[in-house]
Amino acid sequence: MRAVKIEITKLAFFSNLGPILLYLQENVDGVGLFDDKDSHSNYNTENMLERGLKYTSEMVVTDAVTATAVGSGDMPVLATPAMMALMENASMLAVANELPIGFTTVGGYIESSHLRPTAVGETVRAVAQVKRVDGKKIEFAVAVYCGDTLLGEGTHLRFVVEREKFLSKL
Repeated sequence: MRAVKIEITKLAFFSNLGPILLYLQENVDGVGLFDDKDSHSNYNTENMLERGLKYTSEMVVTDAVTATAVGSGDMPVLATPAMMALMENASMLAVANELPIGFTTVGGYIESSHLRPTAVGETVRAVAQVKRVDGKKIEFAVAVYCGDTLLGEGTHLRFVVEREKFLSKL
């Protein structure tokens, strides 16, 4: 298992998003970013990515990732959006080294519980594991811990995209 430490210094908070469910439908000007007509539609992740790939990302809870700082609450504890960003980070990195040059993954759906508060100064770790690969879709089981204590768990869906083609649609 690989591990990485990251520091989140700035998070955007969108007040119209629920605290534990974030759904992003990627679409720019009515053109689906994941349609089968893309030039990379023949790229088959099922041949490249293995079920069970796992990655752990860690971060120290700082003032920058508290509910107060990101606007998701009014208490100085780990913000749910920051916890979920760490889950996404672990998921992205679980498969990053398995993709061809020029490809990456983007998040499409995340759902998570947030069971316990975490104080500034504590170290938290997100564990992501590939559960299913279906074409360009990768489903992960994700969980976040502080020590041995489960803070939250859920599922995350990512899509394999060709980096340049994806950015050209902005």
